Amino acid sequence: MSMMPKSEGGRKALAMAMWGGITMAVGWAFMRFTTPNDAQIYDRLSPELKRQFDREKERRRQLADVQFQQMMGQRNLDRPAWRTDVPRDAPGSTSKQTIPVSPDPHALEK
Repeated sequence: MSMMPKSEGGRKALAMAMWGGITMAVGWAFMRFTTPNDAQIYDRLSPELKRQFDREKERRRQLADVQFQQMMGQRNLDRPAWRTDVPRDAPGSTSKQTIPVSPDPHALEK
């Protein structure tokens, strides 16, 4: 019992599948061994670009912290998070509760 297909079309399809797999494997290996990782890219940066990258990375981390704090502050609300027009007190109250959203990373520290 042979694994080779008996028809000509089956053999061609098997050959195409094998060559396609070999081509993808060679392409993946070429990409894997020629693409630098993040540490190698960072090490090649000039000192000024490293400082700029570090400042931007810290700014993004602070912004993510603010967003996380806002999310944690809203997790125990008795309404869906997307509802910003829910009355603060009784149903007849005119004051509205709004969710503060600020892109300023220091907004929650004040």
